[in-house]
Amino acid sequence: MSTEIVTLVVGKGSPALADAEVAITAAIDEAVRTLNVEAAETSGTLAFAPGTPITVYAGSSPLLVGYVNSYHGNIGSRARSIKVQGRSRGQDFVDCSSEHPTGYARKKTPLEFAQELDSSARTSVISSLVKLDR
Repeated sequence: MSTEIVTLVVGKGSPALADAEVAITAAIDEAVRTLNVEAAETSGTLAFAPGTPITVYAGSSPLLVGYVNSYHGNIGSRARSIKVQGRSRGQDFVDCSSEHPTGYARKKTPLEFAQELDSSARTSVISSLVKLDR
């Protein structure tokens, strides 16, 4: 297993985390990337509510742009730790129900069909998927 310098930007800043383990899962057949972070928390002030924006970078390249889905803090007698789970912005598209104007698609690529759903819902999810969830 290789080591990579990873930067998390949560909300409007980078949290102070120590001994962090970051796992990002991405698959060609999945519309969203998933994030799991376990870390020692040194400041005693971190709490990321579900829905908080999160961006994960490897060097200067974004690996995941999305939201915190769950946060669990653990305060022991000697240490504090956190567990954060999140998913990329594609989760909005995956989790919502959509209505297609005709109810079916013919001779469309998955991207073209998704663009039709996106325009009927008047959202900008597709631009998020295309730019950052490749």
